[in-house]
Amino acid sequence: MYFNSLHFAAFFTIVLALVTLLRTRVATRNWILLVASYYFYGCWDWRFLGLIAASTLIDYACARALDDGEAQTPRASRDRGILMISVAANLGILGVFKYYDFFATSLTHGLEAVGLHVSVPLLRVVLPVGISFYTFQTLGYTIDVYRRRVRAELDIVKFANYVAFFPQLVAGPIERADSLLPQFEAVRRIDWRMVYSGFWLICWGLFKKVVLADNLATVADAVFAADDYTGLDAWLGGYAFLWQLYCDFSGYTDIARGSARMMGFELTKNFDLPFFVTNPADFWARWHISLGAWFRDYYFFLAAGRRPTPLRSYWAIISTMTLIGLWHGAAWNFVIFGLVHGVWIAGHRGLRPWLRRLPKPTGRWRRDLWFWAQVFVTWHALVFTSLMFRAQSAQQLWDICGACVTRLSLTREMVVSDRLITVFACIAFILPVQIAQFYMRDAYVFFRIPAPLRAVVYALLALAFLAFGEFSGDAFIYFQF
Repeated sequence: MYFNSLHFAAFFTIVLALVTLLRTRVATRNWILLVASYYFYGCWDWRFLGLIAASTLIDYACARALDDGEAQTPRASRDRGILMISVAANLGILGVFKYYDFFATSLTHGLEAVGLHVSVPLLRVVLPVGISFYTFQTLGYTIDVYRRRVRAELDIVKFANYVAFFPQLVAGPIERADSLLPQFEAVRRIDWRMVYSGFWLICWGLFKKVVLADNLATVADAVFAADDYTGLDAWLGGYAFLWQLYCDFSGYTDIARGSARMMGFELTKNFDLPFFVTNPADFWARWHISLGAWFRDYYFFLAAGRRPTPLRSYWAIISTMTLIGLWHGAAWNFVIFGLVHGVWIAGHRGLRPWLRRLPKPTGRWRRDLWFWAQVFVTWHALVFTSLMFRAQSAQQLWDICGACVTRLSLTREMVVSDRLITVFACIAFILPVQIAQFYMRDAYVFFRIPAPLRAVVYALLALAFLAFGEFSGDAFIYFQF
């Protein structure tokens, strides 16, 4: 059931009506939400309901066993053993369904490279939708209980809702227990500001997905399906794909947050103008924020240690980003993508003392010019690394990256091509809004304009849907992760 489908529109309308009518009856409302969430997930493949139920029960039981009500430290070996059950169960589910075939195939190829012909058996199982999100969410909860940052939830219906809450189930944000769990205990009032802002987020998210991302996808798909590339094709494919990825994923997040808001729930902000940055670390602080925060809190600090040396800090950065790349998919291009970003962040961190000694521009216009020059360079580096994310093979990655730097000739036909027009038309739709949000420091800048102008904006969005919308029902990109 895709967010950009009539099926979801009908489903959400019914759920919203029931949740609103039962807003003061917390237990009944939570049961309605749980049944709705399991129905939503079951629409993908009912067989995977057993996996999410198993993950829920394992972490519910582990957290209950860990929460002894005492504040003593350190934890007993028994508690560490219970935590390891949760870690092994969640990472085991991920390993079997997402990574086993990748590592088995890589091992087979590696053995063949040294002359050993051993065929490692493959499982060939279907990847369950959202498995990387809900396993990380439940695992993070159990770790927080182990660290005594939260108490274990006693009500299994509330906890099951925390795991399976349908707006964020299949592609995040990856929520924390101290943020989302208490919201299932609250008696809801109708807050028309939340309803209205939630409806706007849904409309804006659908616009980014149906009008922008799906049109940009036609350009990116055409470039990456070609057998030969010019330099302009390669860069244009990178532009198209990076904006497609942003509009697709942030569009999903907007719809998820908007749907939750209309029901009275607040989800974590997952994007914060990630292209208005001057370095890679800042980009990852603004892109898929919940994933970066998860790896920071549950892996990076552990890898860096309490008193990290520079070398250990660089190791922690590079290994964290490599794991983030691997989290995205079981393929070497994702590993390379994460590794390159890790080296980039570590390199920037190492150069920071030298960069700070550089003379700073004086005067506002010079500072602005210097800032936007850094944004321009960082943006193009992000475009280049996005080719690693999108490439379907090592050979394609080599060819298209080579074209970016060696085949930069420009012809009149390229300048007036439909692909170029599509990409820059889509960017022209969204970039002014983002610039306004950046300078006004307000993600909801839309609500600052007078009501008549807001009505005009809604009308223009409706026209854009009708004129340029791609209603083929394409899945959101992050559903595959």
